Amino acid sequence: MENGSIRCGDTVCIKDLDRNRDFEYELVPPPEVDVSKGKISIASPVGSALLEREEGETVEVNFPNGMMRTYEITKVVHVD
Repeated sequence: MENGSIRCGDTVCIKDLDRNRDFEYELVPPPEVDVSKGKISIASPVGSALLEREEGETVEVNFPNGMMRTYEITKVVHVD
């Protein structure tokens, strides 16, 4: 397990605790977003909620449509 907080460029595995689904995302600046390749913006609701968090933490994400989801950070791969 790598230590340190999540930052732009890291790949993060999360588990949606509400729907029991797993996701893997690379956090990128807004111009580099490509959801089909798993690249989400650090400015998105999920991306911004993950920044500065660490593996093992649970985060609540509020979406613009009023929906809320709870995710567990299951793995972080830090960019060198």
